[in-house]
Amino acid sequence: MLKRDKLLAIVFLFFIGYIVGCTTKQEKTARKQLFDFNWKFHMGDISSANALDFNYKHWRDLDLPHDWSIDAKLNQKNPMEGVGWYRKKFNIPDDWKSRRVSVYFEGVYKNAEVFINGTSLGVNPKGKTSFYYNLTPYLNYKKENNIAVRVNNSEQINSAWHSESGIYRHVWLIVTDTIHFGP
Repeated sequence: MLKRDKLLAIVFLFFIGYIVGCTTKQEKTARKQLFDFNWKFHMGDISSANALDFNYKHWRDLDLPHDWSIDAKLNQKNPMEGVGWYRKKFNIPDDWKSRRVSVYFEGVYKNAEVFINGTSLGVNPKGKTSFYYNLTPYLNYKKENNIAVRVNNSEQINSAWHSESGIYRHVWLIVTDTIHFGP
């Protein structure tokens, strides 16, 4: 009986230590961080805009969400369509090396191709659904990172009703342990 009580006490102490450790780790880094600020935007397609060393300093500064159809001049032949590019520089703290870092887009209209440090992560063809990509294998911890998003809303003529164009909802960085529950 005494051995069992000691064993239970030891297990309980390890459990409490684990819970305290997890809580402390979570307090240092918020799981979901707003990633909407300090983006650059260019209306038009540039074939090399995804390259890591591409110079986009002359692009328009903006914060997300952004809908280029709202601030674009209407054209009767092709209203609100086109290709737009978004880019952002950001740094990752060294203490995230053991974490998983993902980017989560609430809404991009449409055909969004996402690049991290020049590498394509994929294309999301839908415009009304959220999506995310794991950035972890492509991140630089000692220097700046670049994320680029090519949005192609040129394939169809939109209706007279407003149709979003661009990254029209929030973007988040999701920082988790490597083993975690997905979204």
